[in-house]
Amino acid sequence: MKKVTLSEPLATCDIAKNWFNDACILDMDYFVKNLSGIKAKGVRPDVIGSIIAHYASKWVPELSESRAILDFQGGSTVKESATAAWKKKKFFVETLASILPLEYDAVPCNFLLRLLRVANMVSVEPTYKEELEKRVSWQ
Repeated sequence: MKKVTLSEPLATCDIAKNWFNDACILDMDYFVKNLSGIKAKGVRPDVIGSIIAHYASKWVPELSESRAILDFQGGSTVKESATAAWKKKKFFVETLASILPLEYDAVPCNFLLRLLRVANMVSVEPTYKEELEKRVSWQ
């Protein structure tokens, strides 16, 4: 078999892109476990923040910057009840708010604002909402 060699920056970019897409199919519990392992390895907080933002945009379309495109294309094909979707979003937002890196500027402010907006829409617990408000004001 012939070995394919790529330049280092291109190979790293492709690996990161594939890992992001692979990580997005994980259940939230497995994602949190993988993320804690990544944090333990000493990965920079801004990278952790981008991983969380990418994962969130796949599972909660309201957190995506390209939501207008998703709405125009018809969104997801999976149909579920409004109550089930609301509970799932509430669970995701509360979990995402609890695993955000504590460092300043680790998560983009526009992502935090979208997360806060969805948190208000699905009525998350006040402690999570207060934490998100504190982070937005800190940014």
